[in-house]
Amino acid sequence: MDFSHPTGKKPQKVLMLLLGESKADYANMQGTTHDPLPVFDGCEVWTCNAGFRIWRHDVLFVMDDLELEAYRWPQYGEDLMQHNQPIITSRPYPSWNAQAYPFREICEDLQLHGFDRYFFNTVPFMLAYALWLGVKHVSIFGADYWHPAIGNAREADLANAEWWLGFLRGRGVGISIAPNSTLMGMRNAGRPLYGYRFDPRINLDRRELAAQKEAKMSRKRVERDLHLSPGAIDLVEGRTPTKVESFTSGGVDFRQFSDQQSPQVID
Repeated sequence: MDFSHPTGKKPQKVLMLLLGESKADYANMQGTTHDPLPVFDGCEVWTCNAGFRIWRHDVLFVMDDLELEAYRWPQYGEDLMQHNQPIITSRPYPSWNAQAYPFREICEDLQLHGFDRYFFNTVPFMLAYALWLGVKHVSIFGADYWHPAIGNAREADLANAEWWLGFLRGRGVGISIAPNSTLMGMRNAGRPLYGYRFDPRINLDRRELAAQKEAKMSRKRVERDLHLSPGAIDLVEGRTPTKVESFTSGGVDFRQFSDQQSPQVID
């Protein structure tokens, strides 16, 4: 299949705005600041299913068969037909502005075999596609397969999405998750490390941040002494400075971590 990404771009950062309870975190963060948050700067926005009714987006994923969806829910099918943004789906039909998900190409290029072809819901398809496309960082809001606010649980789907997050992390893709999401246990990110009376991660985090701060100050001193432009050393070395940023907006603390780091513990 001759496939090209529907936006014609090669996004480095993707913001996935989905339909679970933690989608509210995004509204809280964006609605309490006048300036765009840096973590979302330059992101291509992807959503799925009925998310097109909520989110302004660049690409819509509907992996369910469009004809069957239109048969079950006629108004939903009609709305998808009228949708003016590109749709990626399992099987395209002429009535929809859609193109086929490149399943074979992804399996071949990522060397997925046997249980690696593990897709129980739409989010894993989106994550695999992001990796295949060369995306470097993915931010996710609303990927909640259970949540105290709604009670029901889709445990197999949760495991599937988390398996793919680990797959992407192993390939060097940075991941940010809504702080109130149940995905990867983000809602309980501050709980003690299992088995430890005193959490050893806190001191590790502090040491890492201190080392990053000292390295940054050292580079600034060298740049100043050699009369170089700010950031010149990183450009010469071909390195993007590693950093951890914490954004607090509307009482929500959102941690962005680079592909060299794991999620940070909130002290």
